[in-house]
Amino acid sequence: MSIFLKVSRDFSQCGLAVGIPLSIIYVIAHQLQYHSIAPDDDIIDPQHEKTDLADRDKLNNYPLRSVTVEIAAVACGDRLPATMVMFKSALISSSSTTSFHFHIFADHDNQVDFEKQLNTWNAVKIKRAKFTLYNITYPREDAEAWRTMFKPCATQRLFLPELITSTDNVLYVDTDILFLSGAERIWNHLQLFNSTQLSALAPNDVKRSTSWYKHHAKLPYVLPLGVNSGVMLMRLSMMRSVGWVEKIVDYFKQYKHVGFRFGDQDLINIFFHFYPGMHGSQCKTAEKNGIQIIHGYRGVLQANPKWDKQPTFKAVYDAYRDHVFNNSMETLLRTIKNNMIAGESTQCGKVSNLFTKALEENTT
Repeated sequence: MSIFLKVSRDFSQCGLAVGIPLSIIYVIAHQLQYHSIAPDDDIIDPQHEKTDLADRDKLNNYPLRSVTVEIAAVACGDRLPATMVMFKSALISSSSTTSFHFHIFADHDNQVDFEKQLNTWNAVKIKRAKFTLYNITYPREDAEAWRTMFKPCATQRLFLPELITSTDNVLYVDTDILFLSGAERIWNHLQLFNSTQLSALAPNDVKRSTSWYKHHAKLPYVLPLGVNSGVMLMRLSMMRSVGWVEKIVDYFKQYKHVGFRFGDQDLINIFFHFYPGMHGSQCKTAEKNGIQIIHGYRGVLQANPKWDKQPTFKAVYDAYRDHVFNNSMETLLRTIKNNMIAGESTQCGKVSNLFTKALEENTT
């Protein structure tokens, strides 16, 4: 629903010759223009969407007031370290007037480890953060199928409208997300939702020629390229009112014989395929304001050897992981830039300034 929050990129645009998207760069309210990566008619032009330009300007100029951002994440298996780094990046990159309520859905072992690590954060007085731990909960029918679809517990996010009742809105993020600018900037998109919009998502690709959904999907999806579910702004009360969970369960039963290549993301695409009036798109150039969020899945942030040709992403992850809260933003920036030196010759390394631009603006 609502305006899309990002432009997605696959690694082929950063110099890695593969046909599947491996890293996604989210650019809030700005289009990342790559005139050299494909013919103009191959790149989806966001201007084909009828978007109110006055609303775009309103969002860009919206005052960043004191606000509590509600962030939800699901962590099972080995996802605890990456989740902690994601939380850390949200806190570090946001305004000092922004507070957070992190809703953490985790299996038992991870809950124990989360409590231990969060206690260390409390020891250094992270006053802007509140944490709530939830058990993994699925419908009794097909519970194991839900739990193991795609990645462990990844589909838990589909049931958030029924599981989080303390707030009307939540920002769901995958555990392999890093914030390079204040999460409150995404949160402000709620101000532009109309009365029928219940979620904000981003397109899964920017090129028709490499779009996985366009060329391979056997399921209904959001035209023209499908949506990516790594960052999802959710109006929980509205989702409850339209019977989101019931419809998702029905789609699961209807299409499970086909198979879900991307699990919960496929089911989200099916929902918005049949309810197209509940989402829209808005993207503009990121060259002015820099990259706001990076999404490095398939292990790229942790330098999966299979994708080691893109060290720029790991450079940012490592800097956030090792950053001490009491250290300055300048220290973080210096570490990121030093880490990026090794990848200067890569395609993404050549535009590494876009990875630090938003953080640099936060230090001035």
